[in-house]
Amino acid sequence: MDSLLQEGFNAVFVATGAHKSTWLGVAGEELPGVVSGTALLREVNLGKSPKVGKKVAVVGGGNVAVDAARSAKRLGAKDVTIVYRRSRDEMPAYPEEVAAAEKEGIVIEFLAIPAKVVGTNAKVTGLECVRAKLGAPDESAAGNRSLLQGLNLWSVPT
Repeated sequence: MDSLLQEGFNAVFVATGAHKSTWLGVAGEELPGVVSGTALLREVNLGKSPKVGKKVAVVGGGNVAVDAARSAKRLGAKDVTIVYRRSRDEMPAYPEEVAAAEKEGIVIEFLAIPAKVVGTNAKVTGLECVRAKLGAPDESAAGNRSLLQGLNLWSVPT
């Protein structure tokens, strides 16, 4: 890099492309059919057509999640649901991308926290979630969320 600066460049931008997915840490995420958003998008960007189910659940509220959901829809998924633990106002994805996803028929479940991926060794059949409510902000990047008590377990079929 020193030689680039000596040649007159004012700055050097290093773009390593170090995308790494974050896993949920819930039971069932090791089942066949559970794929990270970055892995799905990598396949699509390489010109491949990865197989997706008729019903797809995507966890997250950022641009990768929205892009993965929209890609799944374009790859043939009939029903696509984005599951996001916060409210719409806290969703970090670009608002115009979120609006486009909804216009394409993608459903967004807000204040939903995944608890378990449901299925067999051969197939994912759903994503069990619990409802959350917003709490007072705290020091964590995720903010404070409280799980609702009672009948809060529901399932997004996949």
